[in-house]
Amino acid sequence: MRLILGTLSLVCLSSCASAGPVPAAAEPGAGANREDIPAFRHPPVRLKQNGEAAATRGGDRSKPDAATVSDLKFLKNAQHAIDLYNEFIKRANGDESYTDAVTEARERITELEETMRFVEAGMRERAAK
Repeated sequence: MRLILGTLSLVCLSSCASAGPVPAAAEPGAGANREDIPAFRHPPVRLKQNGEAAATRGGDRSKPDAATVSDLKFLKNAQHAIDLYNEFIKRANGDESYTDAVTEARERITELEETMRFVEAGMRERAAK
């Protein structure tokens, strides 16, 4: 079971995904306000002359750096892993044969949430500079 949970974490966190907004934490105060991070705000859209949509950035808004893009991908994948762990806990809850695995899944969720807060703080710090 430990191998399955470890593999699940690795697959979820290492999968390639597009950067995008991560849903806010369900509990108030559980996570940082993602609206404070400029990369989570959607840029205004204008139409080019040929009719294609093109994202524009105004004022001091610039394209996110590679570290921010990487952090956004991590946050999205970490949230997905948390969702999968919660689904596992929901399905395994009450079955005594999964007691250790459920405990480990809860520990990994806590670790992921702490790591997400750390990454978000780093993103806010970079955005403030």
